[in-house]
Amino acid sequence: MAETESTVRPERETPSLPAPPAGYDEPKLFEYPTLVLLLVSVPLFLLTAYGFGWTLWQIQGPEVFATLFSVTETADSTVVVLDMIDVGLPFVVALFVTIVVHELIHGAVMRYYGQDMTYGVNPAMGPSTRRRSVSSSDANNCSLSGSPRS
Repeated sequence: MAETESTVRPERETPSLPAPPAGYDEPKLFEYPTLVLLLVSVPLFLLTAYGFGWTLWQIQGPEVFATLFSVTETADSTVVVLDMIDVGLPFVVALFVTIVVHELIHGAVMRYYGQDMTYGVNPAMGPSTRRRSVSSSDANNCSLSGSPRS
């Protein structure tokens, strides 16, 4: 088995931030308000789902929904059942493939610019493409993530 030589980079000082240009304030920490994002995103998702459903109905007609829903009408009620295998499984597969391809593109760009990188999943951060470095305190350590850091 061939041994690989590890290169040790000298520790560098973290560069200080330059002074802000004339007319600008000092930088401030910004965090998205989680509750507001949640309260806005849920109705927005429902409106978007309705809009795309309506568009699909207009383009392909009501027959397209017969593959996803089964409707049973009785004398006093109507029952609509959504088949989660036909809807949920393709959604999960598409989500997984999208995230993997997204991170592979990050890796390809990093590799193109000569970086040695690795892929991983951090429960607090999500899927990520990370530049390999000697230590996590390296000022040049770059992390490209599928979700924002907390």
